[in-house]
This record gives sequence, C-alpha cells and structure tokens, in this order.
Amino acid sequence: DLVEDSTFINNTAVTSGSSGGNGGAVYSGGNSIVNIVDSVFIDNYAVDKNGLEDAGIYVYGSGTSSSTLSISNSVILPREGHTGVALYVCDGATATAENNFWGDNSKANTNANVEKWVIMSADYNQEESILTVAFNSTNSTDGTIAEYDGVLPDGFNVSVRSSSGGLDEILP
Repeated sequence: DLVEDSTFINNTAVTSGSSGGNGGAVYSGGNSIVNIVDSVFIDNYAVDKNGLEDAGIYVYGSGTSSSTLSISNSVILPREGHTGVALYVCDGATATAENNFWGDNSKANTNANVEKWVIMSADYNQEESILTVAFNSTNSTDGTIAEYDGVLPDGFNVSVRSSSGGLDEILP
C-alpha cells in the first residue's frame, strides 16, 4: 500500500474493550507492506487499554503476523507534551524511516531503523530583519551533516521564539 502526499492532523485511536488504541493516524498490521512518502503527520496519537498515550504511527508484529513500513521525506510531529515515540514498531515488525523531519534536530522520536533525518537551520539577517528557515541538511547516526536533496511537503508551521527578547545571532 502507498500513502503519498497525505496529511494527518489530530487523529486519535482509542481502545474499545480489549482492542484498538494503536496508531492514531496509521496502523500497519496483518503482514501488510506500507510505504509512506511526502506526507505530514501532526498531533496524532492513540490511547491504549491502560489509558496510556501511544504512537500516532504503529507497526504491528508478532509470531504469525509481521508488518513492514517505510516512511521517507515526511514531517512527523508528535502531540505536544507526548512522552512516547511518534512511530512505534513492535517486535517482529520492520520499519525504516529515512529523511524525515521529527520536529527538532535531535535523533528521530522512534524505535524504527533511522540512519539519517532532516534538520532545520535558521539564519537571521539583522540588517533587513529577515529570518530564513531551511530544511536542506540531514544528520545521521554517526554525526555526519550532509546536504538534503529532497523536499519536505508543505503543511506545517514553524514557530520561532527568542529567549533574549531579540534575534541578533545566527541560530543553530
């Protein structure tokens, strides 16, 4: 199955009895193969049977059923205040997540296989009072910063705050 150029915002999966509550936006199970490209996931989550918050993207696997998921060139922003992962992969399932932006420049918020992720840079031109934000680099598990030659999809906002009351330095 292919999910392409799609947007998932504020979706929730809630447990009903003893089932459900996994994958607020995407649940991959039953030996499925899912490829996601050029998509946006914002504030998606699930609530499991214990009332705990779970991932917005969930890949199921067990001894008899094993799903495979691949996601690339996408934006994955977990629900604000969410302490779990945005993409959860069960034992027995497989997921690869490459060249995605996860909401900050840290390593991806997932237990999926991730070798490199998109990072944001910002540059402030004080003379013209212009802040330019770009998503043109990747970071990798070995710490290598490289050029990102892909394009992230539109559909998400970038907020900038200053702790000093002004923007007078180049931001990391």
